[in-house]
Amino acid sequence: MDSLLPIFRKNMAGPLILVLSACNANRQQLTRAIEKHIEKESEISPPKYVFCSIESVPWSDAAVGWTVFYHLLPGVDLENRDQVKDTLKKIKSIGLPKIWYYRWDLRRKEYFRYENKG
Repeated sequence: MDSLLPIFRKNMAGPLILVLSACNANRQQLTRAIEKHIEKESEISPPKYVFCSIESVPWSDAAVGWTVFYHLLPGVDLENRDQVKDTLKKIKSIGLPKIWYYRWDLRRKEYFRYENKG
């Protein structure tokens, strides 16, 4: 967490996202650590989304899945969570690894998880 704080303190032109492209990254504790840190230091801007894969997959499937993700992401309005969900559903629909997200809620100051089950 400490190594990411300088990034979270920068004023970015657009929404900041964080991608954890490791198998079973949905078990990460980073989002909870960010929430706890926000309680102490309000001047950091947490990532709007933390994207992660949820299962163990062969390296080649993961590489293709994240490549498709990065290819589709520029066309997505990150302020529109339905567009983000639709993008993750597209990736899953072609047999690629499931990707979840944790979305920062500015009002509640916590992350909400979207489990791409569809």
